[in-house]
Amino acid sequence: KAPYPDETTLKLSEAFHNPAEIGRVPGDISLELRVKVYNINRGHNEGIIRRCAALAGYSAFIARVREYEGQGSSREEVMKEAVQACIKEDILKGFLETHSREVMNMLLTEWNWDDALAVREEEGREEGWEKGREAGREEAIKNLLQFGMSPEQISRALRLPMDTISRYLSH
Repeated sequence: KAPYPDETTLKLSEAFHNPAEIGRVPGDISLELRVKVYNINRGHNEGIIRRCAALAGYSAFIARVREYEGQGSSREEVMKEAVQACIKEDILKGFLETHSREVMNMLLTEWNWDDALAVREEEGREEGWEKGREAGREEAIKNLLQFGMSPEQISRALRLPMDTISRYLSH
């Protein structure tokens, strides 16, 4: 929310006010990480935002959050309203429909390494389940083909669209 330049470069070493914290003496930096930071808040770096749909969506989402923050609702209500509004307006729709819980958690809580690992673990489980379902579908389709069923019969039996059946047939 505070004013921020359109672009700046941050250095990892500047994150440590006391170099002794990381076991170094001032000026004794063997390797420096420099990161170019672009302000993508509304009204900044419009050219970059126009070229990247994900950044444009994120910028619009954050603008919506800030807009709703001024209405006096709780932070959680603000986030819910922003997520719902963005889905309705097709802003990051697919991502928010799939990951709105994680978005809410990340925006409502302070960074916590254990929480981040738990989210990653949950996402990994979800990905694994989807891969398992895909493998199961493929195996079922192949088995039903071996029993002489036509692709149309398989589509009806498994309640899958024909394009899904066709995709597995081409493997």
